[in-house]
Amino acid sequence: MSLASTIRLSYFHSSLKSYIERQEPKSALLLLRQFLQFTVKPNDFTFSLLLKSYASSSSALNPIIAKIEVNQTRTHLVKSGIDQFVYVSTALLDLYMKLGCMESARGVFGEMPQRDVVSWNALLCGYSRNGYDIDALELFAQMLREGLAPRITTLVGLIPSCGSCDNLFPGMCIHGMGIKAGIDFDSQVKNALTSMYAKCGDLGTAKLLFVEMEEKTVVSWNSMIGAYGQNGFFDEALLMFKRMLEESFEVNSVTVLNLLSTSNYAELIHCYVIKSGLNNDVSVITSLVCVYAKCGDTVSAELLNMLSPHDNLVSLTVIISSYGMTQVFLLQNTAGA
Repeated sequence: MSLASTIRLSYFHSSLKSYIERQEPKSALLLLRQFLQFTVKPNDFTFSLLLKSYASSSSALNPIIAKIEVNQTRTHLVKSGIDQFVYVSTALLDLYMKLGCMESARGVFGEMPQRDVVSWNALLCGYSRNGYDIDALELFAQMLREGLAPRITTLVGLIPSCGSCDNLFPGMCIHGMGIKAGIDFDSQVKNALTSMYAKCGDLGTAKLLFVEMEEKTVVSWNSMIGAYGQNGFFDEALLMFKRMLEESFEVNSVTVLNLLSTSNYAELIHCYVIKSGLNNDVSVITSLVCVYAKCGDTVSAELLNMLSPHDNLVSLTVIISSYGMTQVFLLQNTAGA
């Protein structure tokens, strides 16, 4: 490759990295099309960056258009032979999973001449993230049969698939594998396990794991607050929140959402939301509106929704539903009288 071609390719890669940081996949794809008009051909690193640009903004993309464009990129990868690079194909199947294209991701995985643990993790975590719990567990069993040892990322991606009473036993087995492999000490693994046991109703084990954590994070505290809230222990959830503040951990929107699942302390939590500046978070405001509406305080719910700078169909639907339930209640009482 000539010096001029090398410089062009280097400039193109720098531009792609800039688009990744700004999460502008459309600009990255347009740049690639312009680049293909030159005599310099993109290499494996080029397409790795392009796929990374798409993956970083997958939630904001139009899924139909994105799938078409990714399919076009896949075709170019196959024609150029770049799909033979394991890390490029892994990035492609991970992107397909983030777009919810299960069959396409599995197709890429099946065509890979070689697979490493990262490839297996990308497919396994994709299944788990998209709610295909049984597929994730079956893939994990296949991975073990092929002699690949699980990593921390494997367990963190897989454990959420065991977050139901039906899958508690597989979850306990995975926990045992983590202990045997010596990776159960990792805070991410412990957080995932804490959440899993809580969702399965085993609060005793969840609390034990939390106490054993040497380095607790905000995620750790959120997991325990959520564990108590999900299982109806509202006072314990609030006490855990107070302990979290006492130990100077920064509260985030997830903390508030977990607290609001108790719904017993809506006004108290609302005050804290205003004080902490989280009242600009759309998910927090939506949850507060829903809690007020479900508690029958439709006036507060509607006022909060009106003051919100963001239009929210979910909040509006809940308020309308609340008014409807109130009207039914009044009619029933009138008829009874």
